[in-house]
Amino acid sequence: MPLFELIKPLPNVEIYIWFIEEEDAYFLNSMDWDAKQVKWLEGIHPVKRREYLASRFLIYQCTDKTDSHLYKDEAGKLFIRESNKFISVSHSAEWTGVAISEKPIGFDLQVYKEKIRDISNRFLSADEKQSILKLKLDNIWDLSLAWTIKEAVYKVHGQKGIQFSEQILMEFEAEPKPGLGHKARMITSEYQKDYELWHEKNEHYACAVAVEY
Repeated sequence: MPLFELIKPLPNVEIYIWFIEEEDAYFLNSMDWDAKQVKWLEGIHPVKRREYLASRFLIYQCTDKTDSHLYKDEAGKLFIRESNKFISVSHSAEWTGVAISEKPIGFDLQVYKEKIRDISNRFLSADEKQSILKLKLDNIWDLSLAWTIKEAVYKVHGQKGIQFSEQILMEFEAEPKPGLGHKARMITSEYQKDYELWHEKNEHYACAVAVEY
């Protein structure tokens, strides 16, 4: 499993991205697993199982913490037990990534697929769609990036029931070249909160990180 990229995009933030090539046995034999967890893994879809195994192995490589040190809250947000580090995980096709920070963090990675055009109305507001058309960002690369930004904000927020098109709003930049900005806002009935963003596109995927200011 080669480390494809290690990124340090913001202070005290590290992103580890892996390209998954190994079989399940590699991950199972490379670290300690709880017997109940192994039994549970036997019952899930092979693709999901490999994603899970790869992400937990990557977390182990980054933090020296095995799966028994991890837990999820009621909203499905992942935490490391007895640690001052925050963590976020993402999978897409053969890629998996882990972001680690000293502040609450959300991370998302997405390979490029044409279907992103079909679902863009579900996660973009009317104003965002207008800006995307004006800045000529209506392509699968920038639409995928917009999705990862919103998903990253959703993950760091850590609450269910969020409407991406109405409650997570992005900034846009016209200069020095048209693109997505580096701040997003979460709007709920109780408060508004701004998040600092880092994002990247390459030939394989788009990815984004959101952290609290």
